[in-house]
Amino acid sequence: MVKDDRAAQYSRTVALLNRDRIKADNPTYNYIGSISAELAGRTVYGVRVEPVPRTTANDVMRGLHKSRLRWELVASLWAVIHYIAEQRGIDTAAMTSREELQRAFRSSEPPEAASPAAAAAPPPAAAPPSHPEPARTHAEHSQPERSGPESPRPGPPGTPARTHADAWWSGPEASRSDETSGCGTDLLSPAPIASRLGPLNGGGSASGDDPRDAARRLLARARLDDTEVWWQDYHAVVPRWFAPYLTLEPELSLIRVYAPRRVPGLLQTPGYARHVLAQDLPGMSADELEQRIALRRLRQQMLHRRDAPRYWAIIDQRALARSAAPPEVLREQLKHLISMAAYQYVTVQLVRSADAERVVLAGPITLMRFPEPGLGDIVYLEHHDYGHYVEDAETIHYLSLRFHQLALKAMEPHDSVSLLLNMLDRLQP
Repeated sequence: MVKDDRAAQYSRTVALLNRDRIKADNPTYNYIGSISAELAGRTVYGVRVEPVPRTTANDVMRGLHKSRLRWELVASLWAVIHYIAEQRGIDTAAMTSREELQRAFRSSEPPEAASPAAAAAPPPAAAPPSHPEPARTHAEHSQPERSGPESPRPGPPGTPARTHADAWWSGPEASRSDETSGCGTDLLSPAPIASRLGPLNGGGSASGDDPRDAARRLLARARLDDTEVWWQDYHAVVPRWFAPYLTLEPELSLIRVYAPRRVPGLLQTPGYARHVLAQDLPGMSADELEQRIALRRLRQQMLHRRDAPRYWAIIDQRALARSAAPPEVLREQLKHLISMAAYQYVTVQLVRSADAERVVLAGPITLMRFPEPGLGDIVYLEHHDYGHYVEDAETIHYLSLRFHQLALKAMEPHDSVSLLLNMLDRLQP
């Protein structure tokens, strides 16, 4: 197996280790190596630690290893990073558990290759495909996406229902606490969206509608009814053209985003958001700026629900260039992207500007998919001072194909995380 294949094979495991290293305040590989030497032979967090030389730590954490990873080495790295975090007074409860790391490691190993220690882990959940599926065609709308009955949308916090997307993308993150389900929104309902549309302007029920017609009706309802929405406390800072997207966002099961100039809002840190908002809207008052940042953080809670949507972001590298933000702001943003990329339902790809411009001339582009097969996709195109929605099937199909062509031009997810780590290292003070 070539080196790149090895990196892809263990990308989930490496991403979890890197997320913990960031939470442990980014100890250097030299420091990890010296602490592992001190702990060698001792049992720490249920792991008998073996020495991890600096060069080995560097190769593993950067996905540069050329041979199959051993569970004992991975577990030792995990234990040393947790030990360092505890010594620094950092709460390790927010870091990856040994069980979660075992599941990720085992899912990347061929059954005959698993070590005895890793084999003790519970059977892993099925791994997701490398990318979320492309847009449904008209024919696909008339057929169930998977066998079995359609699951309803989740109810209020405390009574989450699993959707068909959750079942397909189940994994270590599926064990997150129910307490975060639906956090930050009032949109969640036990009934699917299509059954809640009701008559609109004398029209009939959504049941039996063509998927495109149902999507148009849903968008029309979102445009007309913004009085009792989950974001109503932020009405003053929400542009009229953005309101429908904001209303529908928590209901989506798959969000695909191409971001040419900025990190997408759902992945921005408060510092990065503050910097780019001040640049893009220089006349904004301090109060409006803080309200916009607060709304952005509220939206981000969606990615930490138990029923979180699948989120696929292709980000132009210029959004993270040294000129994009001050070094301290970029450092925190890079750390956050690396952490978010460790979630199984989040896909982050970086793309060079030249490659992106050969495929997509405009942006940002957001492709919106709902969990109900009876609702067609919607595309939201955002510009500097306005946004509009694409509803016709032909244009949506074209933009979906463009997005997937862009994904082929972009770096693979594991290579993207490696580049993010390199960027972070270059920015260290």
